[in-house]
Formats: sequence, structure tokens, C-alpha cells
Amino acid sequence: MDELEPDDLTAKLQSWRVSPRLPASFQRDVWSRISARQAARRDTFFQRLTRAFGALIVQPQYAVSAVVVSLSLGIGAAHLQARQARNREWKALEERYSVSIDPVAMMSSRREGAVE
Repeated sequence: MDELEPDDLTAKLQSWRVSPRLPASFQRDVWSRISARQAARRDTFFQRLTRAFGALIVQPQYAVSAVVVSLSLGIGAAHLQARQARNREWKALEERYSVSIDPVAMMSSRREGAVE
């Protein structure tokens, strides 16, 4: 290979022209990629959390854990509600019993019933 003189190299580089041929859909493809990345960035924290939870829940150990936690929370809430209902019922029973054994309370409850 023969060596080029620096002036020859400069002349060849200056005369070199590149004419790239872009596909017809180049601009449309570029803008669609840009919009896809912008949409991905606009995901909220809740959307990312939901996507991560969805990816985890398909694994058996996480699915079982989710079911156990859900059942525990449901049973705990039902227990609290049942306890409150039981306490209200006991309070009503105590009042009825005290009225049944106390003659003064019995008379006042009869008067209230007659007035109403």
C-alpha cells in the first residue's frame, strides 16, 4: 500500500461525501420510541407498585403469603366486629336484667312504655 502525502489525504477527505439512505418510516419510528419512553417515565408510583406486585404474585410462595395475609386480616376484622356486637348485646341484657330485679326501675320503664 502506497503512502499518501498529507496534502493528498486532506484532499481525499474533503472530497469524500456520504449520502445515507434512511427508511421512509425513520422519523415515525423515532417519534414512536420517544413517546414510548416518555409514557414509561410518566408511570406513577402506584402503577409501578402494581406492576411489581403483579410480577411477584404469580410466584407460588408470594401468592400463598398474600392469601394468608388476606385471610388473617379478614378474620381479625370479623373478630373485632363480633366483639363489638357481643358487647352491645351484653349491655342490653344487663339493662333488662337490672330492670327485671329492681322495682323502681321496673316502674319507670313501665311509665316510659305507657308514655310512648
